Amino acid sequence: MVGLLTHPHALRHLFGTELTESDTPEGLTSALMGHSSAQSTRIYTQLAMKKKASTLDQANPLAKTRTPASDLLARMGGK
Repeated sequence: MVGLLTHPHALRHLFGTELTESDTPEGLTSALMGHSSAQSTRIYTQLAMKKKASTLDQANPLAKTRTPASDLLARMGGK
């Protein structure tokens, strides 16, 4: 049996991200996370948006198309 060792803070971040990805209202997410400020909750919105953008990029059939512009963007630090 393989044990899973996860830091409690990582589980907290996972919970907050899951709430945000499930379109839970920010006020409710803030209350469930125990944040006194909505600003503290916005980090989860940023993480969720990055994940959604990554998923959309992977699903986009044009994402696999290579052009001179895509090579330039890759050299500039993009995808």
